[in-house]
Amino acid sequence: MTLEDYFNETRTVMVHLLYLTNAKSLDHDLSDNQRRTLEVLLENDDLTAGRITETLDIKPSSTTAIIKQLTKLQYVTKHKDMADSRITRIKLTDNGRSKAVALQERLELIDSIFFKPLSAKERQQLFELLQKMATYLSSDTYLDAMRQLVSDDRQSQRMLEHLQDVSRDRRHINHLRQHMSHDYWHHHND
Repeated sequence: MTLEDYFNETRTVMVHLLYLTNAKSLDHDLSDNQRRTLEVLLENDDLTAGRITETLDIKPSSTTAIIKQLTKLQYVTKHKDMADSRITRIKLTDNGRSKAVALQERLELIDSIFFKPLSAKERQQLFELLQKMATYLSSDTYLDAMRQLVSDDRQSQRMLEHLQDVSRDRRHINHLRQHMSHDYWHHHND
């Protein structure tokens, strides 16, 4: 198989994956971050805004806006911490819990459609292979090899800068993944 063969097969899968990822958010009254906030609260209800900000890796001002909108939609409530009244906690309402469960069920349905031809073992193997490739593609070894391969022209240098940014983002995502309590891929490994 050539690199072009891999590219064509990967592109086909990625187009469908991107479409399905966007389909998760086709609930027109919620943004992607609002949906993710409900998911986080469903897993660990009664969190501070700071913890939500950290978990979603977004700006505190974004979290404030999300909580305000979710409160307006009656999906969450805010209340003072019993031990420290300076701390405000966010909790799902019954409507919010129902919405989060419905969104989770939709995600599981989308996942089951997308991964239908793969067994649980094959899904795990695919994930491990993708992790292995992504780790290598984010490594200094790979980036150094790319620097030697490409020319010094402006377009090539921009491409290298982009690859370095992607690598930094990947390392950041891996760091966040280590701190998250929920391992999505193992949880959905049935």
